[in-house]
Amino acid sequence: MKKLLFLLFPILAFSQTDLKKLDSLQFKQTIDQLVKDTGRNYQLAVNRKDDDKDNIKFINVDDNSDILFIKYGIYMDGENKDLEIQGVKKWAITTIYGKFLSLFPIWKKYADPKADPEALSKKKYMSLSNYSISRYDYDGHWRISF
Repeated sequence: MKKLLFLLFPILAFSQTDLKKLDSLQFKQTIDQLVKDTGRNYQLAVNRKDDDKDNIKFINVDDNSDILFIKYGIYMDGENKDLEIQGVKKWAITTIYGKFLSLFPIWKKYADPKADPEALSKKKYMSLSNYSISRYDYDGHWRISF
């Protein structure tokens, strides 16, 4: 039983983290963990010249064509303007965009531990619980939505 709980802990820990209601510290930790889970050497892109609103861009140091985007939103949880309740600032991670082989470890770890990369790449789309993964374009880019 202890082995089963140990094996399920990463899945349970992530699934218990509501990606739609993160405080600033949880948001940063979750982003760091998702990037680490790709198994690639991504580095945060700074001084961006593109439209960087509501997304974070990471570039693979070993391959500049390998880019990871994490899309998010910010809102005031519990806000009620009619009652003049300000609410609490929260972050919501909605989507991750990147190369299939970058996203697959995230999908496998958090959504479908039995996933097979070849079978999934042929399906081009899968939805499980609150997660979905789909092909974004025909250049090997995919997205995971939460």
